[in-house]
Amino acid sequence: MQFHESLIKRIDGMYPDILAALKGLIAYPSYEENGDAVSGALRYCLTLASELGLEARLAAGGSVGVISCGPADAEKCAVLAHVDVVPEGDWSLWKFPPYEMTVADGSVYGRGVGDDKGPLISCLFAIKAVLDEAAAQGGLKKRLELILGTREETVWTDMEAYVNTEKLPDYGFTPDGDFPIGNVEKGYMDIIVTFSFTENDNEIAVLTAGNAKNIIPENAELRIDSKDVLIKAHGRSVHSSVPERGVNAISALSRETRIHEVGLNPAARNCLSFIREHLSSDVFGKSFGIYREEDTYQGEYVHHTVCAPTLLATTETGYAINLNLRTSPPDDPNEILSRIAAVASLYGASVEADGIQSTVFVPRTRPFLRKMAQAYSSVTGKAADFTLGYGASYAKAMPNIVSFGPVFPGSEDSIHEANERVEECDLQSAGRIYALALGLIAYSDEKLI
Repeated sequence: MQFHESLIKRIDGMYPDILAALKGLIAYPSYEENGDAVSGALRYCLTLASELGLEARLAAGGSVGVISCGPADAEKCAVLAHVDVVPEGDWSLWKFPPYEMTVADGSVYGRGVGDDKGPLISCLFAIKAVLDEAAAQGGLKKRLELILGTREETVWTDMEAYVNTEKLPDYGFTPDGDFPIGNVEKGYMDIIVTFSFTENDNEIAVLTAGNAKNIIPENAELRIDSKDVLIKAHGRSVHSSVPERGVNAISALSRETRIHEVGLNPAARNCLSFIREHLSSDVFGKSFGIYREEDTYQGEYVHHTVCAPTLLATTETGYAINLNLRTSPPDDPNEILSRIAAVASLYGASVEADGIQSTVFVPRTRPFLRKMAQAYSSVTGKAADFTLGYGASYAKAMPNIVSFGPVFPGSEDSIHEANERVEECDLQSAGRIYALALGLIAYSDEKLI
C-alpha cells in the first residue's frame, strides 16, 4: 500500500505542472490542414519530455514522437497517444476560445482536452512519476514508451510508418477511450458513394456538409445560384462512432420538404433520396442488410455496426457522400461494401471503400491487463470491468493494445464537440490510474505478455 500511496502522491504533486503543460499543448491548433501546428505540437511534447529527464526522439520519418525510459532490452509497455485534433467547427458555439485552455466551473475546456491532449500529458507525467519512484522500488524492470502520433484523426500513415520501421511494443494501451478497460473495439470503415452528373444535369445544385469523416455534421446546405435558392439544415455534432447521440444535418437536409419544390437535377435528386430513404432515420444499416440482431460475440458485448453520412460534397463530376461505419465483430468489410453497393446502384451511384481498420479483440486473461485492472480498482474503489470501444483508436495500430480511459463511467463525453471539456476531478483521477498502472507494470519482475 505504501508504494501505491507514494506514486499517487507524486502524480498529485505534479497537477499544476500538468495543467501548465496541457495549456501549452492545446494552444497548437493541430488539425490536419494545419501541418505546422501539428509538427509544433509534436516538438513541444518532445521538448517537454527532455526537460523532464526522459529520452525523446523523432521516429517514422518525423511523423511520430517516442518518449521512453527503462532498460532497452526489457519487455516493452507502450502508451499510444496523438497530438492531432479534429477542427473546432463553429467558433460561435464555444463558451471559451477552443485553443486557449480554460479552467471554469470545475472543468477544463479546450479542443483536445479529452481527445487526446489531456490524456497524453497525464501519461507523460505518469511516466515521469514512475521514473522518479523507481529507485525506491528496485529500479525499472520494464521499458516504458510513450508513442505520439500525428495522424490519428485522419489517415494513420504515422502508425503505418512506425510499424514498418520500429520494434513493436509487447503490449500497452491508448488513453483514448473509456474506463475501465476496452479490450474489444469496433472496426472502422469509410465508404464513398458517388452520384455522377448526367447530360440532363443543367441546373447544378451545390450540396455541402461536414468537415471531417469522423464527426456527425452540424450544418448542411443546398444552393442553386441560378435560382437564388439556399436551403440550410442544422443538427448537433457528435463523434461518428455514436451517431445516435447527435442530430445529423445531412439527414435533416434530405428531409427538407422544400427540396422537392426547387427542381433538382437528377444526380442531386438521387443523392438526397438515397440519404432520406436509407440513412436519415436509421444508423444501423438495416435497409442495407448489414444489421445483426445479436449484440454479443464470443461472450463479449459488441453492440451493432453503425453507419452514418459525415461528409457531403459537390465535385466537378457529381456528388460524393462519405459514409462512416463502425463495425462490430464478426464483421466482413467486403460483404458490407457489397450490400451497400447493391442499394446505391438503384440510385445510379457507385461506391468505394476507404480506410478499413479491423476490430480489436484482446483476451481479458492477459497478465498486463490484470495490472491495469488493479490500478483502476485501487484508485476508484470499483471493479475494473472490460468494455467495448466504439471509436477507432490506436489500439488498432499494433497487437496487444487496448483502450484505457480517459472517460469514466457516467461522465460526460464531449470529444469532437464544441466546448470539449473534462472535469478536473476526472483529469486528476485518470492521472493517478495511469501512474499506478505503469508503476505496477514497470516495477514487476513478472512476464506480463
